[in-house]
Amino acid sequence: MIQRTPKPLLALTLAPILLLVGACNHNVYTPPARAFAITSPQVLADGQTTVRANVSSSSQLFGPEIVAGSAGMRRGMSNNLELVADTSFAQVVEASAAGTNRNITMGRIGGKAHPTESHNLAVTAGVGGGYAPASGAYASADVGAVVGFENRYLIPFASVGAFASVPLDPKEVNTTQPGDSEQRLDTPEKTLGLTIGVGLKIPLQTAALLLGMTWVQVRDDDSQDEFMTIGAGVETSF
Repeated sequence: MIQRTPKPLLALTLAPILLLVGACNHNVYTPPARAFAITSPQVLADGQTTVRANVSSSSQLFGPEIVAGSAGMRRGMSNNLELVADTSFAQVVEASAAGTNRNITMGRIGGKAHPTESHNLAVTAGVGGGYAPASGAYASADVGAVVGFENRYLIPFASVGAFASVPLDPKEVNTTQPGDSEQRLDTPEKTLGLTIGVGLKIPLQTAALLLGMTWVQVRDDDSQDEFMTIGAGVETSF
């Protein structure tokens, strides 16, 4: 017997992040455009460039783990505005009983700006999308804000954000898990997400280490789930 889950979606994480099919729920959520957002409020100076790499792990209560890696670049366009580009790859660790491909590739371009003269507050926005072999391509947009305490030693920061993701060519996904008594199928649809994060930036001599944790809530027309993501990154400027 085949059971179709009533209209759910794909999550990443999200960090996000989340091509996520839960072990105890069979919803598929459409993810955001980057796996893990981690940044302090400081905007790069005009002409300055940094490159960075992140790794992250996301999990849902009673659900599988999602691991992700990201690479990105930031470029200062003025003393109050920078452009950002990211690419990420994520994978659900738990095996699928149906052999479903659980990989997802995503990309995003966006910006970060100081809305006031303070360098301890920034707003962010971006657009992008991705592709998962199991569920198809999607587009996503996000907005957010970051507050912190910029200094030369340890920089604590906190962030809040929201995203909306829409599948472009949704495919029915077999979400059957080991031990299920019947086949489970689901098709992606529009997903809305809310993120709240905290982090710490540790300036080094020629680079900076970033550590962070993000809570992510995703929902579609009839489903809602929550995830926790932890991650770390390193960036260097030139």
